[in-house]
Amino acid sequence: MNSQKNGCLILLIILLSFEYSNSQVIGALQKGITNYQIEQLILDTRTKVNSILKKEVYLPGIAVAIVSRDKILMAEGFGYRDKLRTARVDTNTIFGILSVSKPVTVTGLMIAEQQGLLNFDVPIKNYLPGFTIQSRFAGDPMSEITIRHLISMTSGLTHDAPVGNNADPYSPSYESHIQSISQTWLRFRTGEHAEYSNLGIELAAYCLEQVIHKPFTEYILLKIVEFVTGKKNEGPSDWLNRHVTAVSVGPRFLPDNLEGNYNGTNDDMKFLIKDSVFGYVSGTSFVPLKPVTPVEFVSGVYLYRFNVDVNGKAVSVTRPYDGMQWNISESKYDQKGPEKDSWRQYEGTYIRKRFGRAERFYIVKMNNGRLHFIGDGQDCVLNEFKPGMFYIPNGEVVNFGSKPSTYRNIKLYKTSSY
Repeated sequence: MNSQKNGCLILLIILLSFEYSNSQVIGALQKGITNYQIEQLILDTRTKVNSILKKEVYLPGIAVAIVSRDKILMAEGFGYRDKLRTARVDTNTIFGILSVSKPVTVTGLMIAEQQGLLNFDVPIKNYLPGFTIQSRFAGDPMSEITIRHLISMTSGLTHDAPVGNNADPYSPSYESHIQSISQTWLRFRTGEHAEYSNLGIELAAYCLEQVIHKPFTEYILLKIVEFVTGKKNEGPSDWLNRHVTAVSVGPRFLPDNLEGNYNGTNDDMKFLIKDSVFGYVSGTSFVPLKPVTPVEFVSGVYLYRFNVDVNGKAVSVTRPYDGMQWNISESKYDQKGPEKDSWRQYEGTYIRKRFGRAERFYIVKMNNGRLHFIGDGQDCVLNEFKPGMFYIPNGEVVNFGSKPSTYRNIKLYKTSSY
């Protein structure tokens, strides 16, 4: 690895499910590790990595580094850089770090906050006075969103920007990408809940750039430190034991007001009563849920908490363990929609391209008087915000008014009409 060439060197320590558990590795680091143990760890690493690559179909090669606090103990490439297996991986092979950049970025922002360069709890308008974000909610987002909202993914920002997104085949300038965030629409009210977003982290780093007057990458210094605790990794079962509230309903409690189809960011959940048991459908299986309160239910490992309006009608369901949320799309109590004639022009099939190639397919069609947006294993009801612009239950925008149409700010190409 050429640290002089890379400047700020980002080392990914990949724990490859060796015979050593995390607690064993942590314990060894705390007590000190002998040269013999280091040699054995390196040998075992080579054996395990080669074994993994022999079984992998989509992973031709990998680079692995083992580091201590003050030096590199091992740095080697394994396998190949391409599917045709013509060029081998070495320690100078470049890999995309993707969302590993998020904890790196947040680490830099926290250092900046400690140094007094940023205040996580003031509106980002203080740092970006000329910046704007679109919203269908009351108030000015720039006066409400803070850096803390951005890095905790509670700002309401969507995942991708129109310019330089995950499906964009071009490489626009960084400034063009950042400025295009002004064209995006908030998915939900700031602070309401958390949803994964690239843009929040990027905008937080951009705030710091306006303070230090130089690129964020020139500021950040990432330090790799050894683990300092051997704290047990608490899983969902432990979480349930610590967070489930006192039972206030009987085991036969059936919440028919909560039945319906709920849309999440990447999947749907269908909650229903089957054979006098409340639960949800997972694939072809039915997962029963045990009632705790009128709005809280547990499976074997997770707690599900429903949010209802003043009339008791379901609005959304949250899984507090990891913050995942699904918003109600349809329930059995829904009346037929307005079935507007103007909506018929949007019906048809659409494709989404990634780097110029068709990647995903969507269908838009009328059902029970409402437009449905179907794809990625989800069936979402479209809610009209203004002519040509709709949003699905999780707040993402489908814009038929743009040319071409867009979903989550990524272009959709219509291939047929009904």
